[in-house]
Amino acid sequence: MQAMFLLTIILVIASANADLCLTESKRSQMRTNLGDIEQLLQDPAVTCKSGWKLFNNHCYYFSDDKKTWFEAERYCRTQNAFLADVKDVAENNWITSNLKGNCWIGATNFDAGIWIWSYDYSPLTYSNWKTGEPNNHQNDKGQGENCCQMYKAIHVAGKWNDLWCSHKVKYVCKLHANSHCDQQ
Repeated sequence: MQAMFLLTIILVIASANADLCLTESKRSQMRTNLGDIEQLLQDPAVTCKSGWKLFNNHCYYFSDDKKTWFEAERYCRTQNAFLADVKDVAENNWITSNLKGNCWIGATNFDAGIWIWSYDYSPLTYSNWKTGEPNNHQNDKGQGENCCQMYKAIHVAGKWNDLWCSHKVKYVCKLHANSHCDQQ
Protein backbone atom coordinates (compact mmCIF):
# COMPACT_ATOMS: atom_id res chain seq x y z
CA MET A 1 0.00 0.00 0.00
CA GLN A 2 2.87 2.37 0.80
CA ALA A 3 4.42 1.65 -2.59
CA MET A 4 1.17 2.57 -4.34
CA PHE A 5 0.92 5.85 -2.40
CA LEU A 6 4.55 6.75 -3.15
CA LEU A 7 4.17 5.89 -6.83
CA THR A 8 1.02 8.02 -7.08
CA ILE A 9 2.82 11.02 -5.56
CA ILE A 10 5.77 10.61 -7.93
CA LEU A 11 3.49 10.38 -10.96
CA VAL A 12 1.48 13.45 -9.94
CA ILE A 13 4.63 15.53 -9.43
CA ALA A 14 6.21 14.33 -12.67
CA SER A 15 3.10 14.97 -14.73
CA ALA A 16 2.57 18.44 -13.21
CA ASN A 17 6.14 19.50 -14.05
CA ALA A 18 6.23 18.03 -17.53
CA ASP A 19 2.70 18.51 -18.83
CA LEU A 20 3.20 21.89 -20.51
CA CYS A 21 6.27 20.87 -22.52
CA LEU A 22 5.08 17.49 -23.80
CA THR A 23 3.79 16.74 -27.27
CA GLU A 24 0.46 14.96 -27.57
CA SER A 25 2.36 11.81 -28.54
CA LYS A 26 4.41 11.93 -25.31
CA ARG A 27 1.29 12.59 -23.22
CA SER A 28 -0.42 9.62 -24.84
CA GLN A 29 2.59 7.40 -24.11
CA MET A 30 2.59 8.55 -20.46
CA ARG A 31 -1.12 7.73 -20.15
CA THR A 32 -0.45 4.27 -21.58
CA ASN A 33 2.42 3.75 -19.14
CA LEU A 34 0.26 4.95 -16.25
CA GLY A 35 -2.46 2.48 -17.27
CA ASP A 36 0.10 -0.34 -17.29
CA ILE A 37 1.30 0.63 -13.82
CA GLU A 38 -2.26 0.82 -12.48
CA GLN A 39 -2.93 -2.67 -13.86
CA LEU A 40 0.13 -4.05 -12.05
CA LEU A 41 -0.87 -2.36 -8.81
CA GLN A 42 -4.31 -3.98 -8.81
CA ASP A 43 -2.87 -7.34 -7.77
CA PRO A 44 0.89 -7.53 -8.25
CA ALA A 45 1.16 -10.77 -6.28
CA VAL A 46 -0.93 -12.90 -8.66
CA THR A 47 0.81 -14.28 -11.74
CA CYS A 48 0.55 -17.02 -14.33
CA LYS A 49 3.35 -18.95 -15.93
CA SER A 50 4.44 -18.11 -19.45
CA GLY A 51 1.88 -19.03 -22.11
CA TRP A 52 -1.05 -18.87 -19.67
CA LYS A 53 -3.61 -16.04 -19.33
CA LEU A 54 -5.00 -14.57 -16.11
CA PHE A 55 -8.72 -14.06 -15.43
CA ASN A 56 -10.38 -13.76 -12.00
CA ASN A 57 -7.45 -15.27 -10.08
CA HIS A 58 -7.25 -18.28 -12.40
CA CYS A 59 -4.75 -19.05 -15.13
CA TYR A 60 -5.89 -20.50 -18.46
CA TYR A 61 -3.97 -22.33 -21.14
CA PHE A 62 -5.46 -22.27 -24.65
CA SER A 63 -3.94 -25.09 -26.68
CA ASP A 64 -2.76 -24.94 -30.26
CA ASP A 65 -2.68 -28.74 -30.55
CA LYS A 66 -5.62 -31.15 -30.62
CA LYS A 67 -6.21 -34.05 -28.26
CA THR A 68 -9.01 -36.40 -27.27
CA TRP A 69 -10.88 -35.32 -24.16
CA PHE A 70 -8.96 -37.87 -22.06
CA GLU A 71 -5.58 -36.83 -23.49
CA ALA A 72 -6.44 -33.18 -22.84
CA GLU A 73 -7.52 -33.92 -19.25
CA ARG A 74 -4.30 -35.88 -18.69
CA TYR A 75 -2.17 -33.07 -20.13
CA CYS A 76 -3.87 -30.46 -17.93
CA ARG A 77 -3.23 -32.64 -14.85
CA THR A 78 0.50 -32.80 -15.74
CA GLN A 79 0.41 -28.99 -15.50
CA ASN A 80 -1.24 -29.16 -12.04
CA ALA A 81 -4.38 -27.87 -13.76
CA PHE A 82 -7.63 -29.35 -15.07
CA LEU A 83 -9.89 -29.00 -18.10
CA ALA A 84 -11.68 -25.71 -17.48
CA ASP A 85 -14.83 -25.61 -15.45
CA VAL A 86 -16.98 -22.64 -16.42
CA LYS A 87 -18.81 -21.07 -13.50
CA ASP A 88 -20.71 -18.15 -15.05
CA VAL A 89 -21.49 -16.14 -18.18
CA ALA A 90 -18.57 -13.73 -17.63
CA GLU A 91 -16.08 -16.59 -17.56
CA ASN A 92 -17.76 -18.25 -20.55
CA ASN A 93 -17.52 -15.01 -22.55
CA TRP A 94 -13.88 -14.44 -21.56
CA ILE A 95 -12.89 -17.98 -22.54
CA THR A 96 -14.78 -17.62 -25.84
CA SER A 97 -12.91 -14.40 -26.62
CA ASN A 98 -9.58 -16.22 -26.23
CA LEU A 99 -10.39 -19.48 -28.06
CA LYS A 100 -8.17 -20.63 -30.92
CA GLY A 101 -10.86 -23.00 -32.20
CA ASN A 102 -13.51 -25.35 -30.84
CA CYS A 103 -12.18 -26.77 -27.59
CA TRP A 104 -12.72 -29.25 -24.81
CA ILE A 105 -13.84 -28.00 -21.41
CA GLY A 106 -14.12 -30.16 -18.30
CA ALA A 107 -17.80 -31.13 -18.34
CA THR A 108 -18.64 -34.83 -18.71
CA ASN A 109 -21.65 -37.09 -18.15
CA PHE A 110 -19.99 -40.47 -17.65
CA ASP A 111 -21.68 -40.87 -14.28
CA ALA A 112 -25.32 -41.84 -14.80
CA GLY A 113 -25.88 -39.26 -17.50
CA ILE A 114 -25.53 -36.33 -15.10
CA TRP A 115 -23.27 -33.54 -16.35
CA ILE A 116 -20.48 -32.82 -13.87
CA TRP A 117 -17.09 -31.07 -13.83
CA SER A 118 -14.18 -33.50 -14.04
CA TYR A 119 -12.16 -31.27 -11.69
CA ASP A 120 -14.22 -31.85 -8.55
CA TYR A 121 -17.17 -33.99 -9.72
CA SER A 122 -19.60 -31.17 -8.89
CA PRO A 123 -22.78 -30.80 -10.98
CA LEU A 124 -22.95 -27.95 -13.48
CA THR A 125 -24.55 -24.88 -11.91
CA TYR A 126 -24.05 -22.87 -15.10
CA SER A 127 -24.23 -24.11 -18.68
CA ASN A 128 -24.43 -22.61 -22.16
CA TRP A 129 -25.66 -25.48 -24.32
CA LYS A 130 -26.41 -24.83 -27.98
CA THR A 131 -30.12 -25.26 -28.74
CA GLY A 132 -30.88 -29.00 -28.91
CA GLU A 133 -27.80 -29.98 -26.90
CA PRO A 134 -26.82 -32.08 -25.13
CA ASN A 135 -28.39 -34.68 -27.39
CA ASN A 136 -26.14 -37.72 -26.80
CA HIS A 137 -26.11 -38.41 -30.54
CA GLN A 138 -25.80 -42.11 -31.47
CA ASN A 139 -26.21 -43.27 -27.88
CA ASP A 140 -28.33 -46.15 -29.21
CA LYS A 141 -25.16 -47.50 -30.90
CA GLY A 142 -23.12 -47.40 -27.70
CA GLN A 143 -21.25 -44.33 -28.89
CA GLY A 144 -22.78 -41.68 -26.66
CA GLU A 145 -21.46 -38.15 -26.55
CA ASN A 146 -20.13 -37.86 -23.02
CA CYS A 147 -17.71 -34.92 -23.24
CA CYS A 148 -18.27 -31.19 -23.66
CA GLN A 149 -16.88 -28.98 -26.40
CA MET A 150 -17.14 -25.17 -26.54
CA TYR A 151 -17.67 -23.65 -29.99
CA LYS A 152 -15.53 -20.87 -31.48
CA ALA A 153 -17.51 -20.24 -34.73
CA ILE A 154 -19.22 -16.83 -34.77
CA HIS A 155 -22.83 -18.04 -35.11
CA VAL A 156 -22.44 -20.38 -32.10
CA ALA A 157 -19.49 -18.78 -30.27
CA GLY A 158 -19.36 -19.83 -26.62
CA LYS A 159 -22.13 -22.40 -26.97
CA TRP A 160 -21.57 -25.94 -25.72
CA ASN A 161 -22.02 -29.25 -27.51
CA ASP A 162 -21.77 -32.81 -26.28
CA LEU A 163 -19.33 -34.77 -28.42
CA TRP A 164 -17.64 -38.16 -28.58
CA CYS A 165 -14.65 -38.01 -26.27
CA SER A 166 -12.45 -39.67 -28.90
CA HIS A 167 -12.59 -36.63 -31.21
CA LYS A 168 -9.44 -34.55 -31.28
CA VAL A 169 -10.02 -30.84 -30.68
CA LYS A 170 -8.19 -28.03 -28.93
CA TYR A 171 -8.65 -27.64 -25.17
CA VAL A 172 -8.54 -25.17 -22.28
CA CYS A 173 -6.73 -25.93 -19.01
CA LYS A 174 -7.42 -23.93 -15.85
CA LEU A 175 -5.62 -23.55 -12.54
CA HIS A 176 -5.61 -21.25 -9.53
CA ALA A 177 -3.20 -18.36 -10.09
CA ASN A 178 0.06 -18.39 -8.16
CA SER A 179 0.37 -15.85 -5.40
CA HIS A 180 3.82 -14.78 -4.35
CA CYS A 181 2.30 -13.90 -0.97
CA ASP A 182 1.44 -17.58 -0.41
CA GLN A 183 5.14 -18.43 -0.56
CA GLN A 184 6.15 -16.12 2.31
